[in-house]
Amino acid sequence: MFNSISLRDSVSINQNIDLLAKPLSDQEWGNLQADENNDFILEPVSLEELESTYFYDTLLHPLNNVMMEAITTSRMRISKTMRAFIRALNNGLGGTGIEAGVIESTDQNAQVIGGAEIGRVRKSNGLALLPARIPLTDGQSVSIIFHSPSGDTSKITASDTLVAFRFLLNKRDVTHIVAPMKGRDMSLRQVCLSLSNVIERNSKKFQRSQDKQKKLLSDIDKNQSDAELLEKQQLEWVEKGDELASFIESDESNLKAIQKQLSRQEAVNEKLQSRLDELQKVRKDSVTTMPSKIPSKNAHPSLPDITDTIRTIRSNTQIAGSSKLSNGATISMHTGSKAGSLVGFVEVKDVDGKVYQLESESILGSDMEVALRKLFKAYKNGKANKYIPTQEMLIPNNRLDEEKEPPVSPTQNSNNSEDKKNMADANNEVDSLATKALEFIKSVLDLNTDDINVIREKNSGIRNAIGALTNAGQYEENEGLVNQAAKHLGDLLDHLFKKGA
Repeated sequence: MFNSISLRDSVSINQNIDLLAKPLSDQEWGNLQADENNDFILEPVSLEELESTYFYDTLLHPLNNVMMEAITTSRMRISKTMRAFIRALNNGLGGTGIEAGVIESTDQNAQVIGGAEIGRVRKSNGLALLPARIPLTDGQSVSIIFHSPSGDTSKITASDTLVAFRFLLNKRDVTHIVAPMKGRDMSLRQVCLSLSNVIERNSKKFQRSQDKQKKLLSDIDKNQSDAELLEKQQLEWVEKGDELASFIESDESNLKAIQKQLSRQEAVNEKLQSRLDELQKVRKDSVTTMPSKIPSKNAHPSLPDITDTIRTIRSNTQIAGSSKLSNGATISMHTGSKAGSLVGFVEVKDVDGKVYQLESESILGSDMEVALRKLFKAYKNGKANKYIPTQEMLIPNNRLDEEKEPPVSPTQNSNNSEDKKNMADANNEVDSLATKALEFIKSVLDLNTDDINVIREKNSGIRNAIGALTNAGQYEENEGLVNQAAKHLGDLLDHLFKKGA
């Protein structure tokens, strides 16, 4: 940038009053635009870039171009000089909306002196140079390069004179535009007017360029971010692919193991099938030697098997007092007299007249159901012979009628008077049981309890009482009383259920 500069020639720029300062002409602006380095005028420059680009390893050619003695100051007076230059530049920029100068720099290596960023002294081609950068509000910047013609040319002290000899707008050297009068003195007003004209004409184009550049940088950042995201996703998919590959290998290994197990199992199945075929052949050969019919487990092999369930039997006996079994036998619940006491018992009568009896713990419904279940199970399994009573142990039931004679032992030789006496005793016993049944029903009407077990027992007792009244021929005349007792128990249950029992 600083080559082809003559140190012998110079143009002096004075701070005198210049009433004939002329603005930048269209031709001069056109020449600047046509220059091959014109693109530099659209690129912003920082003080660090200025030092790196223009000072490092840059030669100053001792011939040709003029070294402008533009602005003269000293290191101690540079703050005052910068203020004066910025003031003159802002006068030239009046009405453009653009202002020059800065209060605080964003560059940590720069000092703000007099509204300008002042860089560090650099040595280039044997000369000590000092850069100054003046930021503009539209984003552009004016840079001034100082050298010291007095004292030691390799360094600048506080008392050395500083002379500005280069002007830059952004990265473009515009010295030949703002100070073109070779061999003539120029006023500071003329220099600042030309410089402000270049700044104004370049402002919009510069801003458009910066907008494009910002958008381009934004797109680059976005593309970079997208690329990083895609790269991250790619790594994730690669990891997943590796994981799936390991799963596939594991599954293939498991499949081979299962196939081996399957082959072994198929071999075992073939052996088992072969053995099964042999057994079936043996069974087929020996079927003629097997009995054609397996004896039934019930007490009478000639009768069909019992298919009734205890639930059906219990329901039938509760309603009708007896239940007919699938083999033709009848099972029933009774009350009878034994040793002068009222007892409950369950009875099974075969189709051939054989009788089985099992006495209940009491006449309560729950105990009667236990006896019913026990006798039915034994009879169904062919184990009820132990419940065949002898003539002396036979319990007479209370279902007597005038046409049926009481059972008589074949060995007993009774006369008619004794038979009549026994019949009278049995009828008296039936009347006594009916009386007790009425007393029980009346006690139910006075019952007041929340114990559901007691209510259930009373309900079963009512069924037994109905049987006793029926045997005595007193049920129809006491049917209303029985219904009241049954309704009372129903009310007690309803009350209990409403309480959440």
